[in-house]
Amino acid sequence: MKRIQKIYNYIVEESKEFLLKDIQAGRGFSAGEIAKGLSMMRNNVSLELNNLLRADKIIKIKGRPRSEEHTSELQSPS
Repeated sequence: MKRIQKIYNYIVEESKEFLLKDIQAGRGFSAGEIAKGLSMMRNNVSLELNNLLRADKIIKIKGRPRSEEHTSELQSPS
């Protein structure tokens, strides 16, 4: 599996329980968190996150540290 796919799958799996209110509150993933979770270098994760962003697979959440979230399967509060 390619590195970009591993990163995307990590984001999808780890965010399955996120609700819209979580994302609005700025909950997401930093490159550092993903790198640590996948035992990868942060700069490589950051590169792939930028590629996923350009492909509209994830969204960028404004703020520091920068966070990303995948675009499909966002859940609304019940």
